[in-house]
Amino acid sequence: MRLVIGYGSLVRGDDAIGQIVAEALRERLSDAEIIAVTQLTPELAEPLSRAEKAFFIDAAVCQGEAPGSIRIQQVEQDRAGGAFSHNVTPARLLTAAEVLYGSAPPTRLITITAESFAVADTLSPALHAALPAVLTLAEAHIRE
Repeated sequence: MRLVIGYGSLVRGDDAIGQIVAEALRERLSDAEIIAVTQLTPELAEPLSRAEKAFFIDAAVCQGEAPGSIRIQQVEQDRAGGAFSHNVTPARLLTAAEVLYGSAPPTRLITITAESFAVADTLSPALHAALPAVLTLAEAHIRE
């Protein structure tokens, strides 16, 4: 099973892109488990451990990259991170899945370059315009 976890705040402008993309992929990827959350929590280690492949989708400010551009990178376990705190990362969740449940799938982080994290319940015009291309590219990587 493929797992997609989209995360970010729905009231912080472009930070919502992770959840928005995850929800849109729910309709396109009926054979994947889709989770959309405001932030990553330790409880996500369990469904992560059951996945054959996993994908995290998030927004970030990426210097020198245009809003809406996408970076895809492999996530490696973070064994140096210690116990969970308020800063749960995909790498720490991957480690927790391995330690607690004995399985950590190949995992990728899909990062979408954001323009604004200001308080807003809509995406910036740049990210709104990029959304169709973001969805197409994310879906292609998840299906491969």
